[in-house]
Parts: sequence; C-alpha cells; structure tokens
Amino acid sequence: MKEFEEVELKYLLGSDADLEMLAQSLPGFQADLKQQNIYLDVRGKLRARGCLCRIRLENGNGEVTLKVAGEIKDGVSSATEYSESLTSEALKQVESNDFMGALRGMKCLDKLESICGEPLTALEEWGRIRNLRRCFRWDQDWVVELDRAIFPDGTIRRELEVETDDPRGAREVIDGILRDLQISWQEAHESKSCQLFRILEESAGES
Repeated sequence: MKEFEEVELKYLLGSDADLEMLAQSLPGFQADLKQQNIYLDVRGKLRARGCLCRIRLENGNGEVTLKVAGEIKDGVSSATEYSESLTSEALKQVESNDFMGALRGMKCLDKLESICGEPLTALEEWGRIRNLRRCFRWDQDWVVELDRAIFPDGTIRRELEVETDDPRGAREVIDGILRDLQISWQEAHESKSCQLFRILEESAGES
C-alpha cells in the first residue's frame, strides 16, 4: 500500500471550448484515460470521519484509494492518500459489485476497518463519476491533468488539476497561461466527491 501527501491546485473551467483550447496549448502530453470512479462507504461512517474510499477503473486497470483529512482552501486541495492496485480477480469482483470481495486481504481494507473502529462485512456504493482525463507532465515535475467529469444527473465538471509541491509557483505559471488564452475559470471550492454527494442529496430531496 502506497501512502503519500497529495497537494493539487484545482481550477474549474467554464466550457468545453475552454477545455479543448487548453488541451491543445499545454506541453508534455502523456495519455488519455477513460475513468470510472466508484465511491464506497459503510453506512456513512467513512464520510463522517472525513475519509473517502474510491475504486477507480482506468483503461482496463483498477486501483482503490483512501483519502483522509482532505480539504480545499483557496483552490488548493490537500489530503493523505493510501492506494493499492487491484488484481484481475478483484476487477471481476468489482464488475459484479462485490466490493468487499474485491478488497478482501488488502491493506486498504485493514485501514478502513481501523478508521471505522470495527470489522467490516459490507461496503456500499453511493455514487459513480465517469471521467475523461488528459495527462501532461512538465519539466518542473508537475503533473497536470485536464478532466471532463460527468455526474449521474448529467452535470459536467471541467477541471484543471496541477499536482505539485510548489502550489504558489505553479499558480503563477497556470494563471499566466489561462490569462493569455483568455480562458474562463474559477477556483474549485469542493472536490468531485463532495459535488457528487451534494448532487445525490439534492436529487433525493426532490424525489
């Protein structure tokens, strides 16, 4: 299980046209990734403890990630992350929605049980996000990602993320690029998972 501190700048872009203009202008292109993000919980216990559990399916591979004590302040996201790759057998279990079976024997499950304070017998899916991610890597060793995420109600989130240990320096560079391209943007004040949860709560309240 990998453990690391993730720090990212998060910008929300105004339109698909802005997203495409930026994609064509950024250097260091590496890959296009089709992602399915599945968010899990145990009767709301993880969210109540400030923890997120996500299974990500990406170009035929899979990974489970735990995010702990995450926050976004002034457009900068930070969190402690734990992650493990899923085996081919675990991927089959995810496809059949057997999430406990997929994670059984993994260190991430032990970590989840530690966070919940009890052995786990079930993990419940509470939502999914489909995402097209375009990845770039710059000479400063910054990881730059352009996301077009689609939520269950059809809401589209267009996002620029910059993973860096120098958020102030990265902001100066990125702000300059966006200004030169005259791209409409705003700082992100909530994560994709928080936006998903809000959308699902609002949908439940309307039904």
